[in-house]
Amino acid sequence: MKESIAEIKGKLTAKGIKKERQKRERFRIRITEEPLTGWDYILFTLIAVVCFFSFQHGDILHTAGSSFGYLDGHFFDFYDYNTQYGIWDSYMPSSYWMFAVWNIPLKVFGIVSHPTQIVSRGVLMWYKLLPVTLYMISGYFIYKICMEIGMGSKKSKICTYAFYTTPIGFFSQFIFGQYDIFTLFFMLIGIYYYFKGKDMLFVLFFAFSVPFKYFSLLVFFPLLLLKEKNVWKVIRSVILVVIPYIIELCMYYPSQVFREYVLGFQATNYIFEATINLTEYRISYSVVIFALVCAWAYFTNIQGRTDWAEWAFFLSGLSIFVAFGISRWHPQWLLMGMPFLLISAFLHKDTKIWMILDILLMLVFSIYVVNYWKDRVDQFLLSNALFKNIYQEYNVGSKVTMRALYKITDMNLIMSMFSGLMLIMVLFKHPKQCLRDVSTNISDSIGWIRTRFLLGVGIFIIPAFICLFLSLIPPYVTTNTGNPTVGAGLITSEIVMEQHFTAKKDSIAYLTFRVGTYNRTNDSKLQVRLKDGQTDAVLAEESFDVSRFGDNDWQRFDCGNVRVTPGREYYVEFSSPDANGGNSITLYRTADKGDIYGCFAEINQVEQEFQICMKVFENERKK
Repeated sequence: MKESIAEIKGKLTAKGIKKERQKRERFRIRITEEPLTGWDYILFTLIAVVCFFSFQHGDILHTAGSSFGYLDGHFFDFYDYNTQYGIWDSYMPSSYWMFAVWNIPLKVFGIVSHPTQIVSRGVLMWYKLLPVTLYMISGYFIYKICMEIGMGSKKSKICTYAFYTTPIGFFSQFIFGQYDIFTLFFMLIGIYYYFKGKDMLFVLFFAFSVPFKYFSLLVFFPLLLLKEKNVWKVIRSVILVVIPYIIELCMYYPSQVFREYVLGFQATNYIFEATINLTEYRISYSVVIFALVCAWAYFTNIQGRTDWAEWAFFLSGLSIFVAFGISRWHPQWLLMGMPFLLISAFLHKDTKIWMILDILLMLVFSIYVVNYWKDRVDQFLLSNALFKNIYQEYNVGSKVTMRALYKITDMNLIMSMFSGLMLIMVLFKHPKQCLRDVSTNISDSIGWIRTRFLLGVGIFIIPAFICLFLSLIPPYVTTNTGNPTVGAGLITSEIVMEQHFTAKKDSIAYLTFRVGTYNRTNDSKLQVRLKDGQTDAVLAEESFDVSRFGDNDWQRFDCGNVRVTPGREYYVEFSSPDANGGNSITLYRTADKGDIYGCFAEINQVEQEFQICMKVFENERKK
């Protein structure tokens, strides 16, 4: 019997649906399971280049700029010599030696002639290129380590790519632009020789790492005790590993500047702050837990290379938790823990779950840093590199900050989440949860490795660029008097405050100012007037019911796009005729910095050293 037209159409439709499903499945496999391709490396390179030229923190200007003290020939009086240029150095000499060697071309060609923190963007990018170069070379040693512990070439290459694209590591290097890679670089070389069985080279390269950052000792001791059970050999290795540090210490200890700023550097004590408070003394969590880690390493007998690798990275992960899971840290320090979290994830039975948790860790990390280091580790990182002029001209971050986009008021909750995530990411990688064959294929994790990079890095850079782009949309923040510190005092019937500024555009859309209510509900009126600085004519005014104000809130004063003259002085007058000492508000002020760019504050017509915290939003009228 001949098939009906409907049946034929049904078969064709079913066949088409099947082909479409097969096509989608092939696409899914290609994206999520097939090995890395050239496009993965091209995408990494593009994002890395954009971030390299777009973001940078200012710390590198201090450290790299200080290194010219050595190039000026001041070797033994380095720390004292740099104070002549207003630079007080707080690191051991190794960091400055690294930059001094790197900066020889700048000195030879006269581009930078003496210690300074003020350089061109081109010089800044040259500084940044050194740690980035070491970061890329470090990937080679990740590959060598993975090969040495038996992952095989294919899996080792994927692990290397995963190292380059670790969100927090990528942030530290390409966005924050720091130089903690110096420590990690020598640590990775030491770990490579550790698994090669070359014990003296293992000790030597860890010894090189110690003067940069002391964190490397937290990894060194468990690794040493896991392998070496002879107490005298352990003591010998411990003595050898601290020799470079002792040499540097003895060289500069006579310098008072060195003793005060290097040995007195408070950040080195963060690890001891988490304590149990007893009646007469305190017990450090970090010391106790680290002692347990070292004991665990010593009393563990490894069985073969796979067992050795799994225990080594498990115990190293616990040490990383001691350093960053129960103590304060600076954002760039976390780079030093990323290889241990990564390689242990590749030794685990389920690699992809750790790639997912890496994304969560980056999210919590980003929320913390933009809230804790406001205007330092957020959109502010755009202020030193490619967008420096735009950042300054358009007051990037004045309209919206990354803190506003990631606003979490409870930092205790965020840090608890971070600590909990890190503990999970080390504790559940116990060797019993790891592979017996470390070369086992992880193709099903490729998609999450890609997602981890794109989403993880995007968690920081997308909000940063949102802050940048919004600043380029009118009305523009043409004047931002500065960050709030304390209240400027009560605004009562006897007090009138003024904030003067210079117009930049043709019209003023609105202004914002920050108020303090003393955590009470006040029942008065706040009169706000925009006036011409030459004629005192009122251009716009508004009366605010202060009972509706929230403490520490920004208030908006709409000016109705009032026409102004660019370059002319204007001021905002704040008064409260019906307020008294127990029923009044305050305006927030900046730190004392005097008249800046035509901006100054007055109280009862007496000029002040500070500014009233205020932002002016201006438009440019269409011709």
